[in-house]
Amino acid sequence: MPPPLISNLTARSRRGFLRFLLALSTLLPARLLLAAPLEQAERRISLAALVPYLDALIPEDSTPSATQLGVDQAILDLARQRFEVARLIALGCAWLDGQARERGTAEFAALDPAGREAVVALAERSPARSLPRAFFELTQEQAFTHYYAQAASWQGLGFAGPPQPLGFLDFAAPPKASAP
Repeated sequence: MPPPLISNLTARSRRGFLRFLLALSTLLPARLLLAAPLEQAERRISLAALVPYLDALIPEDSTPSATQLGVDQAILDLARQRFEVARLIALGCAWLDGQARERGTAEFAALDPAGREAVVALAERSPARSLPRAFFELTQEQAFTHYYAQAASWQGLGFAGPPQPLGFLDFAAPPKASAP
């Protein structure tokens, strides 16, 4: 049985009340409505797992690692803006730590490089729409996007940089023959 206050409202006034609530909700900024869930999800993100995970995706070689170029901070910035990203990253980091426990260590960061690579490969091979696969795909896309947008990563690719603003300085000459 509905509460007395609601039962006393006519159908017409209930619709008016619902319209009022809907109009009020459009005036409140989404950030205010989502602030608490975003903060909660962000607190659950294990940086102890995320940092070595990103460095396993893009390790240091002749170029800096992912976290040396701030990829972890870029991903955390995205997580601060989007609740679903923060939640996926938090759950993914918990999964990483769970995989480490199955391998006999307390957390993902404690795994040796080969162990980390094995867990990353497991996430990549996981079935579509599973938590590990969704986590892998999101973090890989974001890591590559932010990493290769920086000039410090181009050296390993043999990429000298974009042609603009200088343009193609040898545009008047015929193209150079490429080596077979």
